[in-house]
Amino acid sequence: MKKIDYRKLCHPANPEFRLATSPFYLMAHADFDYHEDMSTVLEKYGVNRSMYRIMTVLREHESANIGFLAERSLTKRNTASRIIERMVAKELVSAFPNPHDSRITEVVLTQRGKDMLDSLTPIVGRQFQRAVDGITNEELEQLVLVLQKISSNLNRLPIEVPGDVSADGRVGITRLHAGQAWVAGETGPAGITTVSRIEVAEARGHGIRLLNESPSAALRASVKTAKDYLYLHAADLVGTRNPKDQELIVEVHPLNGRVGGSSGVGLLLALCSSLLKKQLRGGLVIVGELAGDAVKPIQQPAELVETAVREGARAILMPVSCRRALLDVPDEVATNIEMLFYADASDALKKALQE
Repeated sequence: MKKIDYRKLCHPANPEFRLATSPFYLMAHADFDYHEDMSTVLEKYGVNRSMYRIMTVLREHESANIGFLAERSLTKRNTASRIIERMVAKELVSAFPNPHDSRITEVVLTQRGKDMLDSLTPIVGRQFQRAVDGITNEELEQLVLVLQKISSNLNRLPIEVPGDVSADGRVGITRLHAGQAWVAGETGPAGITTVSRIEVAEARGHGIRLLNESPSAALRASVKTAKDYLYLHAADLVGTRNPKDQELIVEVHPLNGRVGGSSGVGLLLALCSSLLKKQLRGGLVIVGELAGDAVKPIQQPAELVETAVREGARAILMPVSCRRALLDVPDEVATNIEMLFYADASDALKKALQE
């Protein structure tokens, strides 16, 4: 029996295309049914599914700003602001100005919100069990992985033709100026892998300041870990230069419009590059997040390599702990990128600076 070519069958331009075999129609249909039933139950408790989703985000993140909550809850920012106002009125959350930047509003769950979430989660869990009835663990794992890949593809550029993307919009081989670096990390509700360009500028003053408007909690945390590491290990990283003698202004430019976090090592190397007045290698993408003096484990290293290749990277610099996991990288990807590994942040800086 001839195997069906679903790439052709599911293509909207195919004469045999039918909604019954369209993956995106089926996803939309399942999502509609799943959330319509869930909404009926949630309304009995005085909340809607957007409120529930925001509460689940706040369960994972003790405090988050409105921009981050909007992104994670798949809600437009203006809509998220109105929803949070209603949640404040219901005493499910409390909102207050960020102590470091009064322009940013932080949101946390109240005890009432935590109790409400604890009551609703088992109910929503029953809906999940109903939805996955008869689906094996392996099938569910494959579904999650496929949806993550689809989300990553769609979050690059809108309906793009790869050949039409300008060299300025991809990593390429051009060496960046001192203080600039390419980084890859995870962002968004499904841990989508993205590539961004970091720019560090020097100014009169003191400290390290993030220029991005309404940055995510993950990005702010990455900047803080990079700052703390730089201040603690300045002598090893930048010699006699004192990073506290001037202000360093950081701005992150994502290639796909989504500013993510999980890029503390890349941020650190961009800061060092600016202070040393030395450029990093051309076409190099840096991966890694700091946790004190250590480097955090990478959850999806193969996905990061594939994303870097798609964005035109010629080399990728990763924690050495990723080495074995990268056996899963397809041959056609592995042969198009140089994979470099570092033991710690100092080692990463040496390899990023090498000619």
